[in-house]
Amino acid sequence: MIKKFKELFKNNPSVFYAMSIAATWAGGNSLIIGMTTAKEAGIVPFILWAIGNTLAPIVFGLLALRIPKMQKVMDSKVIEVFLTILCMFQIWLQMNNIQSILSGTQYISNTTATIIAIGIAIAFVIIFLKNSFPRNVMTDNYGWYIVYFLIIVLMILAFIYSGGKINNLLLGQDKIGDGIKSAILLIPGCFAYPVFWKMLKYNEKNEDEVEKVNIEKCFVYGGLLFGLYLVFVFMLALVSFSPALELMKAILVVIIASSTLSSFIYSLHCYAGKKIGTILSIITIAVWQLFIPLGVLNMWSLMSTVRLYMIIGAVLVAIIWSVAERRKYEQN
Repeated sequence: MIKKFKELFKNNPSVFYAMSIAATWAGGNSLIIGMTTAKEAGIVPFILWAIGNTLAPIVFGLLALRIPKMQKVMDSKVIEVFLTILCMFQIWLQMNNIQSILSGTQYISNTTATIIAIGIAIAFVIIFLKNSFPRNVMTDNYGWYIVYFLIIVLMILAFIYSGGKINNLLLGQDKIGDGIKSAILLIPGCFAYPVFWKMLKYNEKNEDEVEKVNIEKCFVYGGLLFGLYLVFVFMLALVSFSPALELMKAILVVIIASSTLSSFIYSLHCYAGKKIGTILSIITIAVWQLFIPLGVLNMWSLMSTVRLYMIIGAVLVAIIWSVAERRKYEQN
């Protein structure tokens, strides 16, 4: 069965790439943030937030290979160090998403939720000891199929449980500015995902004999697949949940968070190599519970803003570098 999956990936990687892109970009908090935005801010802010999220993979796919020198800038040591630190924060964030959503149910204690989060992270470290990139893509792919299945089932059951009563959502015209700001912050986000840069390089040349495809289309499809997922997220904001359905929603969040978690554990391999990347992953997992009380999540909010300026700066450096090199060539 595993060999069959590998052959499917080798012969037709486009679907695998697109699903992996959607799964990686999702993040464990996307479902909760989306539902909260729709309920508290309103429909218009949710739509703007969803548009920014959907466009992020698409913009990356269309521009990453077209901006001259961009890949070389992203491979610089300064960027590598910054993105490595971001990867560690993302691992902490996804583990925290798993732990908090599970412990928030009536059925799972905080200790059990913590053990589950650590167990999932360690499992991916072990999985990626061999054939890291293909395994990351394949686990993302099948995990995202499960996400679609569960979110549709959860939506149907929640509508049945609500008995035809739906939440009255505000339009939220007064918060359009916040929605636009949120979308702007999201759109360049994929440029700071090492695994996406690895995907571009892997598609050009890889040792696994995986067929080369139109990778730009894969990112466009990945963005659209994520947009489809957000449609279901909006539908969930309209209904209520029983304790059993809350547990089902928690399991859904765990699967979503696990896909992003796996990609950032693998991302530590991208710059540090498999051996050092594995060691960094183990250290990151080991100190997770020590760092969370120190305000890691608040610090992440600051770093996500810094990420925007880093990407803008990297694009400008790449463009200036390219223009300078072209002028030098013309003068000679």
